[in-house]
Amino acid sequence: MPRFGIYEDDYFYILPTMSFARLSDLLGYLWSMPTVVPLQGRPLGFFLNEIVSFIFDRSSHIETSYLAGWLIVSLNAVLIFVILRSCIGAAAGFMIAVFYIVFPADTSRMILMHRVFTNLTLTFILASLALYQRQRTGALILSYIIAATSLLVYESFYLLFGLAPVLVRGPINWRKLIIHLLTMGLILVPVLLVRMMSGESRSQQLVGGLQENLPKMIEAMCFGATTALVAYPLRAFDSLLHSNAEQWLVILISFAAIAIVLLALKFGSATAERPQDELETKRWLILFSAGLFATMVAYVLAFRTPYFPPIMVIGRLSGVHCAAALGGAMVVGLLFERLLSVSRMSTPAILASAFFPALIFGFGLEIQTEEYANGWDRQKEFWNGVATEAGDIKEGGVIVVDLNDYHAPIGFNSLWANLGADYSLPRLVRLPESWKNMPKLFGFLEWMPHHEEGNAVVLESPYLPSAVWPRIEDGKFILLGFKDGVLHRITDKMLILGKELTPKPVCAEKSLTLTPVGEKLLRSHHENHWFTLSGKTPFPEVPIWDFNRTSEYGL
Repeated sequence: MPRFGIYEDDYFYILPTMSFARLSDLLGYLWSMPTVVPLQGRPLGFFLNEIVSFIFDRSSHIETSYLAGWLIVSLNAVLIFVILRSCIGAAAGFMIAVFYIVFPADTSRMILMHRVFTNLTLTFILASLALYQRQRTGALILSYIIAATSLLVYESFYLLFGLAPVLVRGPINWRKLIIHLLTMGLILVPVLLVRMMSGESRSQQLVGGLQENLPKMIEAMCFGATTALVAYPLRAFDSLLHSNAEQWLVILISFAAIAIVLLALKFGSATAERPQDELETKRWLILFSAGLFATMVAYVLAFRTPYFPPIMVIGRLSGVHCAAALGGAMVVGLLFERLLSVSRMSTPAILASAFFPALIFGFGLEIQTEEYANGWDRQKEFWNGVATEAGDIKEGGVIVVDLNDYHAPIGFNSLWANLGADYSLPRLVRLPESWKNMPKLFGFLEWMPHHEEGNAVVLESPYLPSAVWPRIEDGKFILLGFKDGVLHRITDKMLILGKELTPKPVCAEKSLTLTPVGEKLLRSHHENHWFTLSGKTPFPEVPIWDFNRTSEYGL
């Protein structure tokens, strides 16, 4: 975790909170948020995101930030086990919880911003399902309230609450199921209307273009569910073929842990007793169908650009699969439940059930190392290079980075530098407080849409108003480029996007100073936190180059 950092949307929604010194800073930001941040119809999601970030992300350790995400995912796994144990059995419930943890289609789960919007939203739904299982009036009412609240955090998970009557122990009450779905609809309609009246584009696109988008919704459900489910065997096979020694160590440890739990459930735990109706084929088929339903409806809203078709399995956009994690885990977990049940929890069946998800743990380590750690290493090279090479930037100046030789991983490519860099510069490096016009910082690639205006090249971006499109004007920009993984200053005339332009010369050899947040993210000071290392030096107090005294040290 020390090698992880912030990625893509984190620059907008996590980085600002890292610099808050007092609670009043957070409260002031929350008060102004509706006027400065597009809330996308998810006001509670953005508010909770800032609160969680304020609690966990201001520590001197980035590990604390990721610990929060790990705790939420772990809580979800526990809730899944508790909910499904009562209607499926402890062994099957445990396997489904494991398959939720390793859900391989969504490789964006670790992104800090996703702690709330994807992981915590599922916590809301799971809490609703657990309350509904109790079948008491107060618990039922509270379950609907919490499920409705999830619509204000991240709407893609709400339909998963439709599973509730199926997960109640005992025979399926079809009348209750119909009433439950109608009640969910009555909750959903006013929320959609309010979002439409407020001008929120997603709800307008959903309701206003329903006839046009319905075929895409069906396609999205089919493509998305297939991608999510097929990812399980594909990732496991990939891990089997390509894991290195470190990954195999993780696989073997995971395999042993899962196998030990399953063996413990087999040999005497009272919680291992499955309810009798779980053994009935009809009941199993209903639960399996419910898992398929949950997997498919997770993609109802995946008809929008850039999420359609929902086949991305790497990077931030793989988050399109986030709501399918529960359904996908149920489908795969129930298949292994059949294996364990038919074999009467035989040792070979237990070993197979443990080895398959263990392989996906190895794949997860590959994602952490090659995408997250490596991706952040590349971003640190970018920011440290900017701080070192652009120290002579002036108020309102322009820093342009040639990204053509920027070797980023697959999931976190260089496109973040075109949106997040400009916004984040004053948060990572110290700039004079008197500056009213902050410098512009952006990167370019040869394929980017652009046009010429006189002696300048203007980059076109669909995400920005044309009035603020990045502008590269001859003789008025600092140019940086990568060579052998190091960002360096370029002062020679250069062909940029088809036009010859001359960068500014170096005016002064100096570096930009990092802010405290910049120091935390871009520098490594972990030894300073260990008291046996802090303040120590690798040489005696008297310098070893004092040749008159070197004999005292045996030199």
